[in-house]
Amino acid sequence: MMKTTRHFKIRWTGMAVLLGVVLIAFSSSTTYAATIATLYDNNSRVDVDLDSGAGMYDWTVDGVDQLDIQWFWYREEGGTCEKRINTLTFEGHQTFDTGLPFVPGYDSRHDTLAASYKYNDGGDDIVRVIVRYMLAGGTSGSGTSDLAEIISFYNLTDAPLSFQF
Repeated sequence: MMKTTRHFKIRWTGMAVLLGVVLIAFSSSTTYAATIATLYDNNSRVDVDLDSGAGMYDWTVDGVDQLDIQWFWYREEGGTCEKRINTLTFEGHQTFDTGLPFVPGYDSRHDTLAASYKYNDGGDDIVRVIVRYMLAGGTSGSGTSDLAEIISFYNLTDAPLSFQF
């Protein structure tokens, strides 16, 4: 009898711990909503927080961080102050690998990011902004890396638009 009771208590304790872990995981995943994209290529890594003012906050080359923060700002026509790009409506992002499998040094990790934001005037969409990052790391130990940023603007109206970036 005692053996059965002890076994039952261990099983119940295990279930309670499992339930606690699940609840903690669920609550933390629902309260933290940052969209962070990480790019890798050879000796380099880039982290971009697309939802906050942090923007691109890490560019590591051969294990040495090269960047504290870099982000984009815009001003509406007639506006008196700039706003961070993440205050626009975030439409989504995609990361992908641009390497070719038959080229030496191919690592299959995502080295390119495209993020889309849009601005509207409370009703109609006015402009879409697409930010692209393309990371090209050097060989390990070389201390070299390249990061290209391409920002594209699309006027979604039929009228001319003044939009400061």
